[in-house]
Amino acid sequence: MILTGAVVGFLLGAGVAVSGRFEDTGSPVAQGPYSPTAGIGYLGLLGAGLFALAAAVVALALDKPTVGPDTPVGGFTACPAATDS
Repeated sequence: MILTGAVVGFLLGAGVAVSGRFEDTGSPVAQGPYSPTAGIGYLGLLGAGLFALAAAVVALALDKPTVGPDTPVGGFTACPAATDS
């Protein structure tokens, strides 16, 4: 699940870099010293990190065991030999 989030985040970040949606074309130094592939890499890695983090949080939320009054602490049952006395 985390790997899927990272891949989706990289693709979205790279898509934003390729689209040029947030590019400032009015500035005389619009592109700067970076190539377009560097922008794809930077935004792709940023997106991959953010989406992997979000996927990890979702995975933790989905994997968290439910604790109720009948659930033993820690999710473990007592040793049968200890309860026979």
